[in-house]
Amino acid sequence: GQSHLGQMASAFFVCLLLLQTTVGHAVAAFTNGPAYVEYDRAATQVGLCLREHTDPTARIAYTWAGAMPYYADRFGIDLLGKMDAYIAKAKPQIGFEPGHNKWDYAYSIDAHRPDIVLQLFRAKPGDHAMIAGRGYDPVARTWPCLANTFLTPEDVFVRRK
Repeated sequence: GQSHLGQMASAFFVCLLLLQTTVGHAVAAFTNGPAYVEYDRAATQVGLCLREHTDPTARIAYTWAGAMPYYADRFGIDLLGKMDAYIAKAKPQIGFEPGHNKWDYAYSIDAHRPDIVLQLFRAKPGDHAMIAGRGYDPVARTWPCLANTFLTPEDVFVRRK
């Protein structure tokens, strides 16, 4: 009856939405290439650079956890907190952007004491000074293998010994 027709119409519209989304991504990938390919290449380069220039026991904090920690083969700390219960339960810093809307740099640095802090997501005025005040120095691309990546000179901090 009427409810069966409504269910079928709803299912039809869900299928259309999924098809449009899938086809849209496929067309974009075909015409523009897969999303983030250049960033993934650069992240791989950064990870290999970190492996080359850090001790195997180094603890590295990232905002883009993925290729960088994988290729660095070092202990990774996810600054966006997807794997940190404290950050996961924290209030969002920005609107609805799942996986990219919660962070607390002061907490993450104090609680996990990374040897290297790599990248800040949507840094606010004072974030870099806060990190420096906790015993970190910017390395300002002193490693040539970080050149020609998406990192800016203020994106890499090393803990003072």
